[in-house]
Amino acid sequence: MTTIKFRYWCTFENKMYDKAYVEEHMKLAMMSELIEAAQKRYVFQQFTGILDVNGREIYEGDTMRFEVYDGFTLVDGKANVYFENGCFRLSEWHPLIDYNRNGMVEVIGNIYEGVIE
Repeated sequence: MTTIKFRYWCTFENKMYDKAYVEEHMKLAMMSELIEAAQKRYVFQQFTGILDVNGREIYEGDTMRFEVYDGFTLVDGKANVYFENGCFRLSEWHPLIDYNRNGMVEVIGNIYEGVIE
């Protein structure tokens, strides 16, 4: 069973935070205007349930390096993880899980902090 997790990009500080940090700073977010403020301050990114080749968790918004065998040739490249039509994707043709099962995926950064190679 996949654990549902999130990480948070703080748009004010330009810094990535984990769940514990955000929860600690949002204990007062019971009133709707505070929840709305939190949504403006933090960009929520969901864990895909998939680990990369190095055992690192893959989140929505991560930048991936991939190599995948498409049945005829070895295809490689870089792409960002996004959620569309009920699944996490690297392209409009195949879900992320296809890249993980039929090749190699590696987190090399994210859309907020850039590529970390």
